[in-house]
Amino acid sequence: MLRHNDLNAWSMFLVILECGSLSSAAKKLNIAPSALSRTMAELKNSVGARLFNRNRNQVFLTSKGQQARKYAENLVRTHARLLGLIGEDCTKPSGVVRLGIPEGCFNHLLLDGFINLKESFRNIQLEVYDHKELPPVVFRNQDRVLDIIIGYGYTPKPTNENEIVLGECLYSPMVSIDYVRSHGVPTSLETCEKHTLLMLEKRIIQRDAFYGDATEKKIFSHFGRIISYPTSSIFSFSLMAGNGIAYGSQVLYYQKEIAAGKLILLRRLWKFPRRYFYLYPNPQSCNLVRVKTVIEFLISYLQMRLSVAKNVYENIETIPYAF
Repeated sequence: MLRHNDLNAWSMFLVILECGSLSSAAKKLNIAPSALSRTMAELKNSVGARLFNRNRNQVFLTSKGQQARKYAENLVRTHARLLGLIGEDCTKPSGVVRLGIPEGCFNHLLLDGFINLKESFRNIQLEVYDHKELPPVVFRNQDRVLDIIIGYGYTPKPTNENEIVLGECLYSPMVSIDYVRSHGVPTSLETCEKHTLLMLEKRIIQRDAFYGDATEKKIFSHFGRIISYPTSSIFSFSLMAGNGIAYGSQVLYYQKEIAAGKLILLRRLWKFPRRYFYLYPNPQSCNLVRVKTVIEFLISYLQMRLSVAKNVYENIETIPYAF
């Protein structure tokens, strides 16, 4: 008899194979490596056979593990479809839809839209999970299967049919007008030594290490002081309070403050590689009515927000104190 714990274990087993090691899989699943090792030991005892061997950095499937992999994939896929079908209503969308999105992105970008979605589709229960991941995308957060992921990509066109490009992420160093009044504005990296740099401690690292002709290390070396914040909300509060220059923030997140002249873009200091907002639908559940409803809403809402942000960015010269 298949137990629920076994199903979770098989799901974790597949993540280990995708990641190539227990430590990487534990990080992706947001659980302790010891907990993952314990779950795999219980799975081995449940099936009565060792599924893989491992050294410090890799796992190697045994012959039994190779046989089990195909069946585990079918098991997890079938379970996801079953959960999707239960509660599916042909007349109105209803049920649970799980969305993975970086915390800061949700707070700045989607909070108002989330409220509108709940008011428009009261029978849809949207569960939101902090999910910071760059491609390739895995539709799991701990032991939950995600239906939709909002994340990032590097090309203006999708690389496969399971990706939807929403628009460009426009990044820029920025600073509050209060900071400018107290400390002035640096005109180049070389004039930043008396200034403070603000940054997120757990930001998503850019794949390309170069920003124009300067590396991150070079940028950091020009500042007299660097303050790192653990969350986007504290970072935003500090930026607006005039505590320093933001290393790189999305224009989209602060478009109202920029348009009102409360924040100033310092675009000439350094530039960021181009990056784009992507929507990743889970192929296993994207055709369910409730998931399609949320996807359509997100595409419409996010493309509108990105269009407004782009307009602010492109017309920045009409805003006072744009440098």
